[in-house]
Order: sequence, then structure tokens, then C-alpha cells
Amino acid sequence: MPGAFRTTLTHDAIVFRYPDPRHELIDPRIWYYLDLPTPDGRRGTQPPPPDHLEPVPGGWERNWPLGGLDLDRLEYEFTASHPDAPGERTMVADPGNPRRVSGPFSGPSWLPLPGYTPPAWLAGARRPMVSQTVQVPALAPTEQAHGGGLEVQVWSPPDADGAEVPLLIAHDGPEFDRLGALTDAVAALGAAGRLPALRVALLPPEHRTAMYAANPAYAAWLVEQAVPALREALPTRGRPILAGPSLGGLAALHAEWLYPGTFAGLLLLSGSFFTDEFDSHESGFEHWVRLRGFIDEVYAVGSPPSRPAVAMGWGTAEENRHNNLAMAARLSGLGVPVKQATRRDGHTFTCWRNLLDPLLPQVVAAAWPKEG
Repeated sequence: MPGAFRTTLTHDAIVFRYPDPRHELIDPRIWYYLDLPTPDGRRGTQPPPPDHLEPVPGGWERNWPLGGLDLDRLEYEFTASHPDAPGERTMVADPGNPRRVSGPFSGPSWLPLPGYTPPAWLAGARRPMVSQTVQVPALAPTEQAHGGGLEVQVWSPPDADGAEVPLLIAHDGPEFDRLGALTDAVAALGAAGRLPALRVALLPPEHRTAMYAANPAYAAWLVEQAVPALREALPTRGRPILAGPSLGGLAALHAEWLYPGTFAGLLLLSGSFFTDEFDSHESGFEHWVRLRGFIDEVYAVGSPPSRPAVAMGWGTAEENRHNNLAMAARLSGLGVPVKQATRRDGHTFTCWRNLLDPLLPQVVAAAWPKEG
């Protein structure tokens, strides 16, 4: 039957299928975004599910038992070589699965697994918000800089013109908003009475990897130029909260560490808090030494430079879960107030979207107690 050869979900397994009746593809595999244990088995409690597809009538197939997956949802793609270009691999979404999620590099397929419930706020009302552009000094010339400045999109309550309103600054801001629904969550949680009226500045990255990887030059620019420019343009009540996913979370902690007291709170989602114990496979990262030097400092000090309100979240099936759990424990041990939450997901923007409730109301209430 046309269209019948497609990925399906049974009561106890995911059955991946890719149609290719003549079996022309070379080495078709599942490309997934989950934690992979190292050969010595120290990371992860069991081998990862096999990624190669096997030939069956109609195409290629692979079964994954659900019992071995610590997941409520899965993002994945297929990858294979074609006979016309046997040395090149192509990534494609699942042609038999209509569910797609936007991503920074592609549009992978996704599956809701038993137990997955999307955030309730997705179906709720929204507090109105309006957009404006604020120019801050550019760290370096980029395609986003105009006339020596970096354009930052800011969302505010419509009646906040001239009023002092708390400010949330987001690393990876445009992507965090487009793929992780940040301002949508702020508007929905605000309409539900769970957040005060606040502004959200979507700070775009400049030379992201080099700047976010515990770079003192970036921290200095952020604290000494970007934040003051935003506060001057936007009447702000209290100190801002700084949010960031992945390397953006690391950069948020690093900035407050170097310039204590700048931020009232930090929202750290799947931060790249690499350690030798959990992340030796990342040692080829070009900024490994600098990043690791900062993490070593956090673990070595007897007292932190400041104690902002911190909310941390990560996916239960992502690589960074180990170093995030360790960092949450370390910050708590230093007397930093830490709230934490997890989702049964991988290192994805949807996971970070789904962590905004409860973490965003929690960090806001702790950072701005009169506004929570």
C-alpha cells in the first residue's frame, strides 16, 4: 500500500522505517540527538540504541525498544549516501513522519513518546507585547552590526513606555525566541499571572563560539557596554536576569562570576559546564583550555564572588546532563540558591522551551521578589 512503509510507534517500541524499495541507499542510519556513552562506559548506563537501518521489503528498518529510552519525545533525522555520491552523506527528515521542528541547522523530525505532555501555557492566553530595536555598541564588526552598533530586538508590555520594568536579557536571543518560544512563554505566563510585566532583550551572538566560551573580552563587553546601553534605552527596575542555553548558559555564569552583582538572576539551560570527568570527548574543542580553566575555578573556590538567584534545567538524555547536575550541586554547595528541573529530552530548543515552566517563574520570583 502506498505510504504504508513509514515510521510507527507501537506500545513497546519505535519502528523506524525509510522507504527505498530497491535498497539503493548506502549505509542508511538514524541521526539522533541523545547522550552517547564513551567506550569505557562511564557516561550513560547502557549502550546507545543502534543507529544503522537494516534492509527489509520496502526499504530500511530499525526497532528501538521504548524501555531503554529515558525520553518523552525524540528528535531525529535519517542520513545515508547515494550511489551517485558514495563519499557524501545527506541528512533528511523522515518522509513518513509529518512532525517537524525548526532547528538551527535543519528541520528534524520528532516523535511524541508515551508520557509526553506539551507545556500547558502553549494553549493559554497571551499578555500583549510590542517590539522595538535598541542599538548597543558592537563587540566586533558583524553582519548584524550597523553604524558601529549591534541591533537588539526588545519585547515590552505595550504600556511600559517610559516606565521602569524588570529586564530579562537572553543569550542566543533570536534563536532562543524563534526555536525556544521565549517571548511567547513570557507573554503566556504573564497572562496567567505567573510573571510580572517585564522586558525581554534578545541579544544576538557575535562570533558565538569564541565569545561564549568563557571569554573575558565578551564578559567585559556584555557588562560594561551592552547592559548599560540597554538600561539607558530601557528604563529598568532592579538588576537584570541573564538567560542562556548551552554555551550561552556558560557565558551567563562566566559574566556574573567576573562581574559579581551585575545580574539578579541567571537562567542556565543545558550549560556547557565541561569537565574532564564527563566531557573528555570534547577536548578537541578549540576553546577547551580557557573554558576548562573557568570551570576549574568554580570548583576550586571556597566562596563564590556573588550569589544570584539561579535556575538550571537540562534534558535527561543529553550529554550535558552529567556536568549540569554536578554544577548545580557545586553552586548549591557554595551557597548559591539554585532551582533545577529536567525534561525527558535531548539537547534541543524544544527541551529548553519546555523547561521555561517552572524555571522562568522561579528565577523571576527569586531575583525580583517584589515582582514575582
